Amino acid sequence: VDPTWSAQVRQFKMELETFPQYHLISDSCTLSNGACDQNAVCSHDAKTNAVVCNCKTGYTNTGSASNVVCTDSCTVRNGACDRNAVCSHDAKTNAVVCTCKIGYSNTGSGSNVVCTDSCTVNNGGCDPKLTCSHDATTNEVVCRDSCTVNNGGCDPRAACSHDADTYAVVCTCKTGYTNTGSGSNVVCADICTISNGGCHPNAACSHDAKTNAVECACKTGYTNTGTATNVACTDICNIENGGCDLNARCTRSGATNGVECTCKAGYSNTGSAVKVVCTDSCTIKNGGCAEYLVCSHDPRTNAVVCTCKTGYTNTGSGSTVVCTDSCRVINGGCDRNAVCSHDAKTYAVACTCKTGYTNTGSAPNVVCTDSCTANNGGCDPSAACSHDAATYAVVCTCKTGYTNTGSRSNVVCTDSCTVNNGGCDPSAACSHDSATNAIKCTCQPGYTNTGSASNVVCTDRCIVNNGDDDANAVCSNDPTTNGVNCTCKPGFVNTCTAVKVVCKDICNIKNGDCDPNADCTHGDATNEVECTCKAGYTNTGSGTKVVCKDSCTIQNGGCAENLRCLHDPRTNAAVCTCEIGYTNTGSGSNVVCTDSCTVRNGRCDRNAACSHNAKTNAIVCTCKTGYTNTGSASNVVCADSCTVNNGGCDPKAACSHDPTTYAVDCTCKTGYINTGSDHNVVCRDICNIKNGGCDTNARCTHRGATNAVECTCKVGYTNTGSGTQVVCRDSCTIDNGDCDEDLRCSHDATTNAVKCICKTGYTNTGSGSNLVCTDTCTVRNGDCDENAACSHDAKTNGVVCKCKTGYTNTGSASNVVCIDSCTLNNGGCDSNLACSHHAMTNAVECVCKTGYTNTGTASNVVCADSCTVNKGDCDRNAACSHDPTTNAVECSCRTGYTNIGSDHSVHCRDSCTVNNGDCDANAACSHDAATNAIRCTCEAGYTNTGSRAKVVCTDRCILNNRDDDPNAICSRDPRTNGVRCTCKVGFVNTCSAAKVVCKDSCKINNGGCGPNAVCSHVAKTNEVPCTCKAGYTNTGSASKVVCTGKMILD
Repeated sequence: VDPTWSAQVRQFKMELETFPQYHLISDSCTLSNGACDQNAVCSHDAKTNAVVCNCKTGYTNTGSASNVVCTDSCTVRNGACDRNAVCSHDAKTNAVVCTCKIGYSNTGSGSNVVCTDSCTVNNGGCDPKLTCSHDATTNEVVCRDSCTVNNGGCDPRAACSHDADTYAVVCTCKTGYTNTGSGSNVVCADICTISNGGCHPNAACSHDAKTNAVECACKTGYTNTGTATNVACTDICNIENGGCDLNARCTRSGATNGVECTCKAGYSNTGSAVKVVCTDSCTIKNGGCAEYLVCSHDPRTNAVVCTCKTGYTNTGSGSTVVCTDSCRVINGGCDRNAVCSHDAKTYAVACTCKTGYTNTGSAPNVVCTDSCTANNGGCDPSAACSHDAATYAVVCTCKTGYTNTGSRSNVVCTDSCTVNNGGCDPSAACSHDSATNAIKCTCQPGYTNTGSASNVVCTDRCIVNNGDDDANAVCSNDPTTNGVNCTCKPGFVNTCTAVKVVCKDICNIKNGDCDPNADCTHGDATNEVECTCKAGYTNTGSGTKVVCKDSCTIQNGGCAENLRCLHDPRTNAAVCTCEIGYTNTGSGSNVVCTDSCTVRNGRCDRNAACSHNAKTNAIVCTCKTGYTNTGSASNVVCADSCTVNNGGCDPKAACSHDPTTYAVDCTCKTGYINTGSDHNVVCRDICNIKNGGCDTNARCTHRGATNAVECTCKVGYTNTGSGTQVVCRDSCTIDNGDCDEDLRCSHDATTNAVKCICKTGYTNTGSGSNLVCTDTCTVRNGDCDENAACSHDAKTNGVVCKCKTGYTNTGSASNVVCIDSCTLNNGGCDSNLACSHHAMTNAVECVCKTGYTNTGTASNVVCADSCTVNKGDCDRNAACSHDPTTNAVECSCRTGYTNIGSDHSVHCRDSCTVNNGDCDANAACSHDAATNAIRCTCEAGYTNTGSRAKVVCTDRCILNNRDDDPNAICSRDPRTNGVRCTCKVGFVNTCSAAKVVCKDSCKINNGGCGPNAVCSHVAKTNEVPCTCKAGYTNTGSASKVVCTGKMILD
């Protein structure tokens, strides 16, 4: 609207309100068009005569009924034209004219233009055999063979052709691919991924490199027993033993499945790992048996069996025979210091003491003792007896500190110090070590050991490391003690003690007493100290007493009055230079001092001003306005400020200079706006300020060339305004987002792009570009649990999941999770029942658990402990119990009974009738009256030598007459089998028949011999003979000796 026109209207309204008493005679519509919009027609209401504003043809009221604002209709919703139409005006009437865009056809009327894709109207005028499409640039209709457009919609791995009759597209899978879809929806998959391409299960499916035809090749470990066209893969081991030796086993490698040949038991591989040849192991190194073994085969397993020959001992195990020479097994039983050998004829072991040992035993029992343990082996008392390392013969060796002055065979030991000074150096004293008595050589005073602890070599100390004195000292010997004396050389001084002389260069000690500014050196001839002033210093003393002063303090170092004396920073030599702020414009020898700022601008940058420091007069360089120092305070480098950090301007601003002052000017670039001030320009992207004035559903961006603002509707929104006035509306509210009427328009959750999706209860089984809506229940069971049935809600058609019989929903109504009902509260069964399913209906069934028996009915299950029902069907002499793990019934024979059946069928019999109750063969089996446990009792004549729990009955007579006298003979009573004891010949029972105590008959009444007789025993029979004592004669008989004495008279 023209702002001048609006101002006139406002003025007119104000006048009417201010002067209501004035009545205008003129028609309101003739004054400023009755305050109507300039594109409106002013008229009057038929009843009230009030002004009525109506937009002219071609304009639309975008204001309200009371405030009419007339806008070009083409800028308002495209003038109500179809979105694929161009809105314009009739040249005469200015009425809106809708004209379909290129590529669209009017399928409506002249007054109601409906623009439809031309390709959908009579195939865009194309031949029926061709496909109608659009030019990517102009959108003009283009007629093409369908097969040239996206391969006619065929799978990329299919060939597109046409039906000879209907010219419809025909998709045919290429060689090496097969159709896994249908006749109308061909989906080509690699044949090798479908049933292994028809190849044998033990074959690998691949493709021919040229034709892509399927090729079947047997996997490693298999061979083709069919044909090239009909490959049949057979385990190689099943064909001629896989090429292995007849005496080998054919197997396959776990990693590669390749054939592996392994020799059978009793055979060894005499070939290689690649070519296995199996040979009888006994023919190869005697089958691994020792040379004294005989190799044969086990008749059952054919494994190698080794048997020892005579004269050898098996030192292996029962399964591994190792025959070792008996002499190598515990030395054949010989003394460890004896040599074991074999008898030449019998191969029996013979033991002989080794050299250095002596047999102290006997011929059959050789005991070998070290010969040195007898008389020191015949060696000298000062010699040690030992053995030769090679022969072990006795060797006599003089002890430490002694020397053999005899011979090798006759060792005589003499004190070594008395023989050639014990082998010590002539300048050493020979003695003995107090602990070991070894020779000890000690160098005499003035000498030092230059050898080693074991080989003492005594050398004059002054010729060995200068007597251990300082290298700058002179070594000499004391004439009295022969001890070492040290004296420092000229130019050196002793910095330690008289005992420990340390000679240091005098110049390193207080600079040799030279002036601190002098250099201390040594004379070439005498090495005496010489002092010389350093550069920049002058000697104000004498030749013998050098005093060094700064040369600049003496007559200004020889410089003129208007010059300054300084020191060269490198050499410290005196140098004459101009004062600070002045430059020598003369020469080195003729110094002329000029203000430095007048000489090459004081060496300042050409864009800098040269001045002097007020205090020091040093040169000061300062960059001019518009320039910035990019160097340092001491090295000023002036660069155009705009080239340094953009002159301090915002990165989104352009830096320039003021034409008058050359000061920096900052100006925001196109697409940016200054949100700071004139002096502090801050440039922000216009798009970040109220979205750059764009619609809230539009993206604010910048043109690539100019960076000017561009408004573009976001994904999922459509511009219903114009190119300059973008208005963004949800695309789904405009013609269903171009989705087909049987589809629903929605937005992608990630990109918000328009997405055509199947309606509730249907699933897309096609692709993103080719939607195929299929009943969701037929696709993965509608994503219901595998144990749920899928159906649809009667009102919304949404998927409804319901658990099948025998399953219970443990999820929610929206997320059905079907669990076997038996896993939830035992399927509603009693705690003593087991939950299972009916074989046909899968309905829950309750059955008794293991160890319980149903005492009710099939419909009313009552579970009782099986042991309480017919004793669990156990034997009458068995106890019924339960397995602690499975609770199954277990039958166990009671005490005193034995199971003669099996673990599953227990039959109990009196244990005494089964193997005598496991009692000893000489024991009687019975039962304990209280517990019925087996009780074993030894029969008469036998004694229990075991324990109460394990009775072992042993014949009492073979227990060394246990409980009987050792001098009695044990026998059995033939009637009762009881033990009967009788004293041996020469002994007599001194007790009773029940308790026999046998005493030597000679000790009881002298064996029945008379008092003058001697009782003794016959060596073989132990019978008692009586022999008269000396002086007495037997006057009786041999069996009844009577000793009578003779009367002797003096």
